[in-house]
Amino acid sequence: MSIDHVNLADPDAFVGGVPHEVFTRLRAEAPVYWHAEADGPGFWVLSRYHDVTAVSLDPKTFSSWKGGTIIRDWKGEDLEQNRLMMLNMDAPRHTKYRRLVTLGFTPRMVTRLTPHVRAMANRIIDNVAARGACDFVTEIAAELPLQAIAEMIGVPLEDRHLVFDWSNRMIGFDDPDYSGSAEAGKLAAAKAQSPDVKQFGQKVAADHAKMLEDLRRLAKAKGVALPDALSLRDLVEKKKLERRSGAEFDRFYMQEMVKEIENDLKQTQDLAAKAKDPDFRAAAAQANSRIREHLQLAQRIARGAAAGATSSTPVTPSTPVTPSTPPSGAEINPKIDFTK
Repeated sequence: MSIDHVNLADPDAFVGGVPHEVFTRLRAEAPVYWHAEADGPGFWVLSRYHDVTAVSLDPKTFSSWKGGTIIRDWKGEDLEQNRLMMLNMDAPRHTKYRRLVTLGFTPRMVTRLTPHVRAMANRIIDNVAARGACDFVTEIAAELPLQAIAEMIGVPLEDRHLVFDWSNRMIGFDDPDYSGSAEAGKLAAAKAQSPDVKQFGQKVAADHAKMLEDLRRLAKAKGVALPDALSLRDLVEKKKLERRSGAEFDRFYMQEMVKEIENDLKQTQDLAAKAKDPDFRAAAAQANSRIREHLQLAQRIARGAAAGATSSTPVTPSTPVTPSTPPSGAEINPKIDFTK
C-alpha cells in the first residue's frame, strides 16, 4: 500500500480496529505526514511517540483552542461553543479546569468512593443477571459510569440516559445513528416556549423514535410480528404541531407525547412478556425500561407545561413508573468535600 492512498479521515478505516499497519508504514516513511482531505483543507498526521509528546506539551505553537481538536473545521459561533469544552482549551485555562476535576479523583478520594461504586456495579449486574442476556454496552459498560457521574454532578439518575444520548450526539454529529429527527427538532426549536420542551423534542423524542426503529429492524430479522400501534410513525403529527406555538405548543406537544409513550410502554411490555424469540424478548425488555424513563421525563415536563412553567420541576407521574435507579440512600454523599 502506498502512503498516497492512506485515508485516516474515513471512519470505515477503523471499523476492524486501529489500522496499525497504516501507522507502521507512516512511522517508517512519513512520520510527519500531510493528509489530504476531500471536504476540507487537510491535516497533519504525527505517528511517532516523541513527536506527539512534543506537540502536546507546546500549546503556544500547537493550539487546541485556536481551531479545536477534531478534524472538522469549526467557524464562528460553532467554534466559540467548542472552545467551551476542556478538550479544546489551552493552558492556563485548561490547567485551571483540569485541577478542579482531578481534585475529585485523587487516590484518597477514589479509595473513599470504591465501596459505593462496587455496590453500584453489583446492582447493575443483578438487574440483568435474572434475564440471562443483555446489551452489554448500554446496560453494563455504559450504565456504571453513567450512574457514578450522574451522582457526582447532580443529574437525577432517571435522566442519566439523556446525558449519554446528548454526549453521543455531540461527538457523533455526522453519524446518522445519532442525528435524530431534523424536522421534529426544528419544530420544537422554533415553536416551543419552554427550554425543557425544546430539548425533549430535539433529543429525547429522537432517541425514542430511533429505539423503536431498532426494535422494528430486529423484529423483521427475527420474523416477529409487531402490533399496528408500533408501526413506523413520527411522534405527534407534524400538521397538528404547525398550527400551534409558544405555551400552547408546549402543552399540546407534551400531552400528545405522554399519550404515545404510554402506548409504547404497554406495547413493549406485552412483547417482552409474550415474544417467543429470546433475543427479541430481551431487546423488548430493554426498550421497555428506557421507555419508562422517557415517560417519567415526559410526564414531568408535561406537568410544567400545563402549569405554564418555562422550566421543568419534579412532578409525580400520573402513571406509576419504576425507573431503574439505585435504592434510596445509595447515592454518593453530596457532602463529601472533593478538595480534601
